[in-house]
Amino acid sequence: MSRETPRRARQLRANEREHLAARYLAIRSVRAVAKEFEVSRTTAARILTEHGIDASRKMTEAQITIAVKLYEQRLSSAAIGKRLGFDNHTILKALRGCGVAIRPAVGRRRKVHTGAVT
Repeated sequence: MSRETPRRARQLRANEREHLAARYLAIRSVRAVAKEFEVSRTTAARILTEHGIDASRKMTEAQITIAVKLYEQRLSSAAIGKRLGFDNHTILKALRGCGVAIRPAVGRRRKVHTGAVT
């Protein structure tokens, strides 16, 4: 078996780093910018910090209250995230923090076995 040599992390030039920062300000998603520039989320966040951009966005109490109400109305965490401008994982974390029971993800629901032999 041959072992692949580990890939070296992608190094962005100064103009690419500035473009990454500008792109983040346009779309406000570290995950999307990291994917677009083919760097890790931590690298993208570090570049943003170096450019004086605080990419850590926390939900306000009002936003959390809205998220809880929408989730109780059966909206998905992804739909709530789109509506409020957050990643679905941020929404789920806030909901869990409020003690909300999280539904199984669509397509991942458990199959109910009837015990019938086919």
